[in-house]
Amino acid sequence: MKKQSIKKMALLIVVPTISIAVLVISLLGYMTARKTILTTSNSEMEFCLSSVTEKIQKSLSNNRKVVETIARTVESLGSHMTEEDYGKLLTSSVGTNDETFGGGIWYGENAYKNKQYFSPYCMRENGKVTYFDNYSLGDGVLYTDQDWYKNAMDIKESVVWSEPYYDEFAKISMVTASAPFYNGAGNFMGVATTDIDLTELQKMITSLEIEGGRAFLISAKGVYIADEDSEKLLKQNITEEQNSSLAELGKQILEKKNGTGSYKDGKTKYMVWYSEVPESDWYIVTAVNRKELMKETNALGRNLLIGCIFFIFISTYLVYRFMSRSIVKPLEKLALTTKEIADGNLDVKIDIKSDNEIGVVVESLEKTVAQLQNYIAYINEIAVTLGTIAEGKLVFELQHDYSGEFAKIKEAMLGISSSLTKALTSIYESSERIANGSEQVADNGQVLAEGAVEQTESVDRLANTIKDISEIINNNAEHAGEANEKVNGVGQEILASCDKMNQMTKAINVISEQSKETSRIIQTIEEIASQTNMLSMNAAIEAARAGEAGKGFAVVADQVRELANKSAEAVKETNALIAQTLEAVANGEEMARVTEEALKSVVASSDEVAVLIEKITKESNEQANKLVAIQNEVDQISTVVKNNSDIAEESAGASEELSAQVQMLEQLVGQFELE
Repeated sequence: MKKQSIKKMALLIVVPTISIAVLVISLLGYMTARKTILTTSNSEMEFCLSSVTEKIQKSLSNNRKVVETIARTVESLGSHMTEEDYGKLLTSSVGTNDETFGGGIWYGENAYKNKQYFSPYCMRENGKVTYFDNYSLGDGVLYTDQDWYKNAMDIKESVVWSEPYYDEFAKISMVTASAPFYNGAGNFMGVATTDIDLTELQKMITSLEIEGGRAFLISAKGVYIADEDSEKLLKQNITEEQNSSLAELGKQILEKKNGTGSYKDGKTKYMVWYSEVPESDWYIVTAVNRKELMKETNALGRNLLIGCIFFIFISTYLVYRFMSRSIVKPLEKLALTTKEIADGNLDVKIDIKSDNEIGVVVESLEKTVAQLQNYIAYINEIAVTLGTIAEGKLVFELQHDYSGEFAKIKEAMLGISSSLTKALTSIYESSERIANGSEQVADNGQVLAEGAVEQTESVDRLANTIKDISEIINNNAEHAGEANEKVNGVGQEILASCDKMNQMTKAINVISEQSKETSRIIQTIEEIASQTNMLSMNAAIEAARAGEAGKGFAVVADQVRELANKSAEAVKETNALIAQTLEAVANGEEMARVTEEALKSVVASSDEVAVLIEKITKESNEQANKLVAIQNEVDQISTVVKNNSDIAEESAGASEELSAQVQMLEQLVGQFELE
């Protein structure tokens, strides 16, 4: 990824910001100066207009007063005044006001002493006031046809001003103030006039000092009264100027009467101020070249722009130098330092002196390096401790005072040590208990196996004995049958049978003895079954102590106990059968004894003997059948005993194997150093 220079980024941010700020300040200064100049110019132009308007108004007002005085005097004294009086009135009135060029009294037709026309008039000539008793405007020109005369006839005001005009006789531009006068009945008698020479007024207007501009005066209709261009005077109307911009300005002036505007003359733009002269409805106008007016402002703008460029250049240079020395170089050193730290060199020295935020970063970095060194010490100690744990030494002590997230690791390490120690101690203690239990189970199993072997031998002997008894009983049955067959036909052989009866009696005695022996064997088997049951109970108890490892042996113990119970039941049944056999043998013995006595005493009673022999035969057969059942039960006992023997041997083997596993577990646990 391409990295950007912080100097470049800072300059891209700072320089435009400074430039914009300086330009904005300069623009504000320029605009303020421009506004100030415009305000000043506006004030100056308004003052100029006000001064000129006041002068014009004063001049017009003075002339108005003169004509009003003449008109009122004529109204009051006209009927009593002589022609000489008119001369004196006019001469004195015109003489009182230097700006008045001339004055006259113009009677209407036949209004003065039945004269058709009477028009005394005086005017200034060569610095003197000259009187004409009946002034003529020229051949064929009647004053009653002039506008200044007609306008005065219909006015309600005391004075009316004529449009400025050029007087061909006097060869000057002038304006006339007309005041009508009336007789006592209020009838119109004529008009009194005073003329103002506009030459001085025109000079005053054109001589106004307006830098880069001009001033001019226009009438209420827009005709030039005073202007630097004499060709326009009293001829050109401003609204009919060929310059459309100036013509539009003229229309604006005539409409608004007071205000400001502008027009263009070629490429030059003029700013205009105009004001109405109240007395005459004339308009005084000043126009200033905008470029000349704003010359100082434009110069200020140029100077400000140059100053801005210079300031921006200097500021950029100073910012660049400051960034290089105070920020970039320390950051470059800081970057090299952090790279060495990242490469694993924590002994690096940070040679940066700064009182600003970079200094704060350096201090933080130094603290970070110190903390990293602590972390490395933590990691080394943890690695050594883990190696110690791997060697089986669970007893250890952490020397450093761990901080931050490493404090959790310390707690976890100590917790692991404590947990492993407790777990291994519990395992060791449990293995010892299991070892003891397995040894006891093995011993009990061995005893059980030996007892089972003995039981097997005893059961085998019992089975053989029962077999012999069965064979004897079968023989007795056969013999009894033969005796029963022969007793019916062979009475003579009873004596011989008596001898055999003696033999049978002995045999029965032997059976009785053997039955008693069998009863003792059965008792032995019963004792074995009881011991087996006791052994299975002990095995179950030991299996429960052994816990999970003794569950299999518990199942075997349950089976052994069940087989022992079955053996006990079979022994009980066998004991019952043997008891019946003993009883039957005792009966047989008694019967044999009785038979013998009967044979000795009652030979003739063969029928009775035959019945007795038949009973013996039946009982012998029953004994034989019972012995067969006993034989089957004994076989089952033998099978159970053999199974018990095998299970006991297997239990003993399992106990020995469990004991070996426990010893191995103790050896493994013994490899750990526990508290």
